[in-house]
Amino acid sequence: MSKENPIEENQTSAKSAPGPRKDKLDIYLDAVKTLPPTPSLMLKLMAIFKQANPDIDEVATLISRDPSLTSEVLKCCNSPRYRGEKNVADMFEAIARLGFYEVYRIVMMISATRSISLDNIESVLVVEALCRHSKATAVAASVVAKATGEDSDAAFIAGLLHDIGKIVLASAEGMRYRMLFQKFKTSGGSISQSEKEDFGFDHSEIGGRLLDRWGLAPEIVIAVRYHHDVAAAVASAELTAVVTLADMIANGWKKRSASDPASLNNFTKAIEALNLDADAVAAITVQVDDQLKLEAALLATPTKGKSTSPAAKK
Repeated sequence: MSKENPIEENQTSAKSAPGPRKDKLDIYLDAVKTLPPTPSLMLKLMAIFKQANPDIDEVATLISRDPSLTSEVLKCCNSPRYRGEKNVADMFEAIARLGFYEVYRIVMMISATRSISLDNIESVLVVEALCRHSKATAVAASVVAKATGEDSDAAFIAGLLHDIGKIVLASAEGMRYRMLFQKFKTSGGSISQSEKEDFGFDHSEIGGRLLDRWGLAPEIVIAVRYHHDVAAAVASAELTAVVTLADMIANGWKKRSASDPASLNNFTKAIEALNLDADAVAAITVQVDDQLKLEAALLATPTKGKSTSPAAKK
């Protein structure tokens, strides 16, 4: 299969295949040889978190089944940010000391990083930088959500995964995407618009469709799908705006907007959707900066952790 355009080679077979008609996003995803692995543990923990009384023993047992993940979580729990008089030795003790939600956030961060860190894209994207930005956006999104009365957990997850479509494009397009991305980094402008011109869609669209296939909540899918086009997010517009604002703050929105009018317009739409004024945005930006400093250990979670699940096209 050509790495240059996975869509074209699969359009004929897709049209003749039985079942529901597939659109260009599904055709594209079906053609990609290596997709980010479905984060099974993340999905299970999200389901548990939604329960009125989460079973802590179940959570600890689930995490403990993955020795490398357990090691990474404990390392984070024993960092200066969380450490008590002595180090925690297992997941049960970690949850007892830090609380379920804090451990949940750490696991979500590490699990998302594993899905982002595909080996075959190292020559296309700087994975370390993408992971760092994704984690910073997640922290920023939770801060923005709390300040605006939105669901901070959904915002956190959407922030973590908002750029996963870039991983898909890097995996599918290889050097073609590297050249497009380098041009964007050098010349500025809109990466979203450049992707649409080259591929017919952008990373937010393909990322949203992937998350839909994974079975994430519709509001998270929509927030990822429309974070570059808040005005088009009819449903879950506020959560989408939260992710957009968090993404821009994590990117340094003043510098970013100076070279990208489209992003500035989207930023403005997000502020309007959340009924914020300039003073409120400035105050939230300070809160995000403070939280990012506080969460330094969480943001430093490894980007090279290997998933125990094979990459799957699901």
